[in-house]
Amino acid sequence: MNTLQDRLLDTNLAARILGCTPSALTKFRRQRRGPPYVRVGKLIRYRRIDLVRWLKSQRVSPERRERQRQTAATKTQKHYKGAASKGNNPC
Repeated sequence: MNTLQDRLLDTNLAARILGCTPSALTKFRRQRRGPPYVRVGKLIRYRRIDLVRWLKSQRVSPERRERQRQTAATKTQKHYKGAASKGNNPC
């Protein structure tokens, strides 16, 4: 039988699934940057599906990182080029 209670995981088990420590998961929760959770009274519980979705959302592909780096470099070059053409040399 697959009840809602079967799908709720405590912090220790959720951390094991994510490959982090329970204290890291608690820190993520306090900083509001971790996976979604359910508060049951004073207890914190996680749904397995939320852990999987959150973990997938954290994936960074090498191509994406390279594009982000190139975009940042281009913006920086345009900023300095624009400042130099106005006579405001930032260097």
